[in-house]
Amino acid sequence: MGRWLLAPENPQSIIAFLRSGGRNMVSLVEMDLIKSGEISDPKDGVNFIEQIIQPTLEVCTRWKEENRILAGGPVSGSSRLVFIMKVESARELDLMLMTLPLWAVAQTAVTPLLEFEDRIANVRRKAERLKALLHWPDHARPTDPL
Repeated sequence: MGRWLLAPENPQSIIAFLRSGGRNMVSLVEMDLIKSGEISDPKDGVNFIEQIIQPTLEVCTRWKEENRILAGGPVSGSSRLVFIMKVESARELDLMLMTLPLWAVAQTAVTPLLEFEDRIANVRRKAERLKALLHWPDHARPTDPL
């Protein structure tokens, strides 16, 4: 039931991550419980809490203490976890998330994030390429300069 979705706001963040070799990857992780609604049998509720919810929260707490989770936590009033995680690679992130008991019953979305400094460097390069095009005659200008 658990799903791994790579759903970036900006696909360029995936490209930047792949080009960087995946070092020090920072990602927004969103885990949303698929099974919604109240559990009617108290015994099932206790089992779900003790086997899924509590162990997941304990692992996430440990990851936060280890500075693997940089920020975030359970979303107030819902069955969701949202956090920012720092890992060495997409593979490591995938393996870590799959160890969470919640993963088997949650839809998981991961959005790779860039550092602000990386985005600044990217937009500066883009601006330089655009400035260079200002000197080209219209008939010789590349159709896809970026």
